[in-house]
Amino acid sequence: MRCDVGLARLSADRRAGLWSVALCCGWLVTLLPALPAQAADPVLVGQWPGWQRGDANGVAVSGNYVYVTIGKAGLAVIDVSNPANPQRVGGCDTSGSACGVAVSGNYAYVADDEAGLQVIDVSNPANPQRVGGYDTSGYASGVAVSGHYAYVADDEAGLQVIDVSNPANPQRVGGYNTSGFAWGVAVSGHYAYVADGDWGLMVFQLAPETNVPPQITQEPQSRTNLAGTTATFTVTASGTAPLSYQWIKNSTNYLTSAGNVSGATTETLTLANVQPADAGRYQVVITNAYGVATSAVATLPMVAGVPRVTSVRLDGANLVYGGVGGIEGGTYYVLATTNVALPVADWVRVATNRFGAGGTFSVTNAVDPAKRQQFFRLQVP
Repeated sequence: MRCDVGLARLSADRRAGLWSVALCCGWLVTLLPALPAQAADPVLVGQWPGWQRGDANGVAVSGNYVYVTIGKAGLAVIDVSNPANPQRVGGCDTSGSACGVAVSGNYAYVADDEAGLQVIDVSNPANPQRVGGYDTSGYASGVAVSGHYAYVADDEAGLQVIDVSNPANPQRVGGYNTSGFAWGVAVSGHYAYVADGDWGLMVFQLAPETNVPPQITQEPQSRTNLAGTTATFTVTASGTAPLSYQWIKNSTNYLTSAGNVSGATTETLTLANVQPADAGRYQVVITNAYGVATSAVATLPMVAGVPRVTSVRLDGANLVYGGVGGIEGGTYYVLATTNVALPVADWVRVATNRFGAGGTFSVTNAVDPAKRQQFFRLQVP
């Protein structure tokens, strides 16, 4: 959801934006893909200097957190809620040399080289804790998780299949000794794809899981919306089909699809035209014939109004304007152009600020006398 606030009017641009992350020379880098009308090259917007602790080797993303493996320094948890300023919020030193990582639900699975597979509870990102592990026979280089299994690329020992249904006691249940050195692995559907060194790509068909209770692989995420916009909460789960979903508000209110609520019994809950009464704590219960899984709570705080400009004045060579209605502590961008008819994507970002106490804001922009006209606007990401 994006909201643009001009000096005289409000313009809404709700095109979805996607952030991506990459690793470069030991740094965590956040990239913003260009809009379709722009060039295809990503734009560097932020980075975290991982080289201060070691080389960044692997990366996984879940919600507002990025999980980076840093060799002998183990696992780092990076808050990327502000992609321009990634911040390390926690970490866990592993006993080996952390190479690859996958995240599913509340657990990070680390391919820890000579120490095999490590399972780390990341339900509290500020204090990740190792809860279990399995010492594979090779050198764990990469890992992918699907359902109750972790698939480990184990170097000279090939592909290892580890049952992680009990994170405190993972157990090897199968494997395949590839011809080369298994360095990376990805799983999609019933197939595992292994990067096997000189032997290239290996494709394996996996045995289907049966009688599997629900397992949440992606928790719903908290969010804050402006009044009148649409809020969505999405959960991803695995387990033997069919899976049933029931969204709940404030622990006791079992939601139905009516009024501004839709998707109350699906993977995605949608709240249209949100108002302060929609604020609350949302979670989902997932069931099948073999068990029940309840998600973490995702919050929708008190919904703020639309930011609006309340004062404009000239102060020497500066234009000073301020207003109210933002989300306290939330980020907003200042955009500028000399042609107000241009699409928002073509305006130039000249500043990144945060709303003050009570959602107030104040902006000072230098006025260039060489330009016949200049326009400024606020954009809330």
